[in-house]
Amino acid sequence: MASFDRQFEVVRPSLDKLTRMSLEVADGRLLDPSNTAVVPFIDGEFAQEDATYKWVRAADFARPSSAILEWRGDTGVQASRKLSVLRVGGYEADTIVFDPALTTLGAAVQVGVVNNAASGSVNRAGLIASGGGLILGYITRVSASNGGRLRFLQTQV
Repeated sequence: MASFDRQFEVVRPSLDKLTRMSLEVADGRLLDPSNTAVVPFIDGEFAQEDATYKWVRAADFARPSSAILEWRGDTGVQASRKLSVLRVGGYEADTIVFDPALTTLGAAVQVGVVNNAASGSVNRAGLIASGGGLILGYITRVSASNGGRLRFLQTQV
């Protein structure tokens, strides 16, 4: 995971009330922050299962996506090639992987391509304004009043 990977925090409920799912990633290089050939995953980015039931960066925004969240201090992610996501249960969380143009409280969000300075100025799968795709949730606190992180309520189940 990248050096700024703790920029995704679940606010409500506590993590023990949520269901996490771990699957192998399709490309192990996505877990290696020192690999320059690909952009590594970070917490708060969104992943989807591919046809072989392995995690890939979310790219089909009409399909359900899940937020990546690894345990703090877990160094076995690269060795196991497995990545955990929040799979079942609604939650409210703060993230840095979002479009900075999201400034309206209560606005619907979906997963899309995000490129902002806070998440490394590279293309990632993050939150964008809903444009007819599958709605993931709603903004509950804009980044300007939340230390640069967007708070959202995930409602997709």
